[in-house]
Amino acid sequence: MSTPILKPNAQTTLVKLHQQHGVLLSEETLSESKPVTPIGEVTQQRVGVRTSVGNLRFLFLLPWLIGVCLALYWQVEDIYETWKSQENRHISFVEFRKKKYGENYFQITKDPVVLRMYNRLLDEKKMPLEKYLDIRYRDSVGAERRLKADIIFGGGAVLTIIILSISILIFKRRAPLYFDRNKGIVYTWRKGKVWAQFYNEQWYYQNNVAMTFILYSLHRKHSYKMRRFVVTPSGNPFMNGETLYRPVLAFVHQFMEKGRDVVFKTDWEGREGWYLFNDNKPKDFDQQLQKILQIIEQENINPQADQLAKGWGFGLEES
Repeated sequence: MSTPILKPNAQTTLVKLHQQHGVLLSEETLSESKPVTPIGEVTQQRVGVRTSVGNLRFLFLLPWLIGVCLALYWQVEDIYETWKSQENRHISFVEFRKKKYGENYFQITKDPVVLRMYNRLLDEKKMPLEKYLDIRYRDSVGAERRLKADIIFGGGAVLTIIILSISILIFKRRAPLYFDRNKGIVYTWRKGKVWAQFYNEQWYYQNNVAMTFILYSLHRKHSYKMRRFVVTPSGNPFMNGETLYRPVLAFVHQFMEKGRDVVFKTDWEGREGWYLFNDNKPKDFDQQLQKILQIIEQENINPQADQLAKGWGFGLEES
C-alpha cells in the first residue's frame, strides 16, 4: 500500500505551507527587475518554480568528464613523449655508429640488434608510430603488463567519456513546479506522469540541502505514489536553508492568496538554461491531472498525511 508521506530524518523538518500563512504574507516580495530565484515564470494564472536538478550535470558530471579527459590526455602525452624519446635515442644511435664506423656501416654490418634499431627509423630521421608501438608493447621489459594497463586505463577512460558525454547531452529540461491560482493546485510532470497536490494541503521537507515539495502521481490504475520535487534556490545542494527558502515561499503564497500584481507587475519568463531535450507535457495531461486529484480526495491522502505529521511532532497550527 502506498504511503502518503514519509517520516523525515533528524536533519529535516516537515512543514505545511499554510502553517506559515501569516509570516509569508508579511514578507516583502514585490520586485521591479525580476522575481526571486528560482521563480521561472509568472502569469495571472500561475507561477512556475524551477528545479536545479539539471545543475547536477555541471556540479558532478561535467567535472568528472573534465577529469577523465585530462587523465586520458596525460596518458596519451606520456606515450607521445616516450615515442619521441625512443626516436631521438635511435637517431643518436645511428649517427654515433656512422661517425665511428663510417657512412656505410649499416650496409655491411650483420649485427641483428644494430640492424633492428636501424630499421625502426624511416630515412634515418623519423620513427613511425607503429614501430614505437612494437617496442612499447612487444619488444621491451614489461611490455605485456604495459599493454594490459594501457588497454584497461585507456579503454575505461574512453568508455567513461562516452557515457558521461551522452548523459550530459540527453539530460532533459524538467518542467517547473506550477502553482495554479485559478484551480488552487500545485502540479508538474515527469517522464509522462503528472504530479499534483491541492495547494492548501501542500507539505514540504526542509533542510540545508533542499526544499522538497510532496506531490502525488498515478500508480497503476487506481493507486497513487508519493513524488518529490526538489528546489534549491542557490542552484546547488550545498548552500541552502530557510533564509533562501522563505522569499520563494512568500512569493508563491502571496501570489496564490492575492494575485500576480502583488508580487510582480507583468507576466514574466526567465531563461531556461541549456538543454537539447525537454521533458514534454503529457498528451493526456488533463485526464491524468483530474484522475490523481480525484484519488487524493477519495483515498483521504491529505488527512492521513496530516495525522502522520502530527504524530511525528510536526504541528498544524497556523502562524
